Amino acid sequence: MSLSKVIRISQSIFERLQKLAVPLEDTPADVIERLLDFYDANQKQETSTWKKEIVDTGEISFGGVSVGDINNDGLLDIVSRYFNAGHVFWYEAPDWEQQIIDENIGMARHTCLAEMDGDDDLDVVASSWGGEVAWYKAPNWEKSYVDTSLRGSAGLCVADLNADVTLDIISTGVMVHSVVWYDLATGIDIVDHKLPLNLVRRLWREKLLKVGKRLQQPDYL
Repeated sequence: MSLSKVIRISQSIFERLQKLAVPLEDTPADVIERLLDFYDANQKQETSTWKKEIVDTGEISFGGVSVGDINNDGLLDIVSRYFNAGHVFWYEAPDWEQQIIDENIGMARHTCLAEMDGDDDLDVVASSWGGEVAWYKAPNWEKSYVDTSLRGSAGLCVADLNADVTLDIISTGVMVHSVVWYDLATGIDIVDHKLPLNLVRRLWREKLLKVGKRLQQPDYL
């Protein structure tokens, strides 16, 4: 006597089976086979071999990586920093020759690439744990200070926040409990706007709740 084996599946898997079924044609076995093929294909993609290429070694405080075509040769270059030494630099593709941008930014933390001054060259923006926020004009990396007292940099980005066709700089200073928006208002002068800490906390809380709700959807289970 043969015994049937009952396999219980979750509602989310059942809904995926329904989406894969062809009405009036597929048997349950067909649908399950197609589902397995689907997952096998995804598994092969996830386990694809990635070629590892060493750009640099030796320094234990690499970080703050950004990517862009700095020298306009059609290849993507890499910007990074040494936290301990306070260096900002870039690696030129494809041979990854290191080019120094700044050797004196105390405890460098973050970098961004952005076209800051309208000359079609990618400039570099950097922030440090010691309080500096600065940008460097390509190609000679002339340094312009944005701030020198935003200690404890924990984030940095560049965007046109107020839609005035000039890029602004946003950075954080955990040692001074601040999130600051630097408004390049006139193209020369920079006006900083410190955002209220309670507002920042509320925005982060709302973002986390939104992400949490997404993760509870069937597609993520």
